[in-house]
Amino acid sequence: MTRRTSKEAYERIKREGWLSKKRWEAYDALYRSDGSLTHNELQQFIERENGGLNRLYRNNIVARLGELRDLGTVYETGERKCSISGMTCITWDVTENMPTEMEKVEREVFWAVFDLAPGFWPNHRLFANEHDARAYADKSGGDVIRMKKG
Repeated sequence: MTRRTSKEAYERIKREGWLSKKRWEAYDALYRSDGSLTHNELQQFIERENGGLNRLYRNNIVARLGELRDLGTVYETGERKCSISGMTCITWDVTENMPTEMEKVEREVFWAVFDLAPGFWPNHRLFANEHDARAYADKSGGDVIRMKKG
């Protein structure tokens, strides 16, 4: 079966912060796994990745997968016997889509690039991560400033 994934979509969602923290944790783990996992298998994958710790409890994973499905970033690939529970469960995988709602997550910390536009009017652009802010600043000649909300 061919996975309907897009590295570009994954990287853009990650870079631009289009998912909340808990949604991102579920999406990221599903992307990095072999795909087509049940919620129990995804839970186990996350626990293995985090040395036995998992901030997303099983019921939260189910809720996040449903939300991600509604946003168009994951889909139900079918049903099969879960390797953990032994029950018939829905299997999930990521899509090549960006979230349909496209609502940015409110962040406590973000980066801004300030530069002078033609005519010396101050111009700024906000970024969810420092790497992208610095890349933009290198191109525009602007200054990167770390900012806190509030």
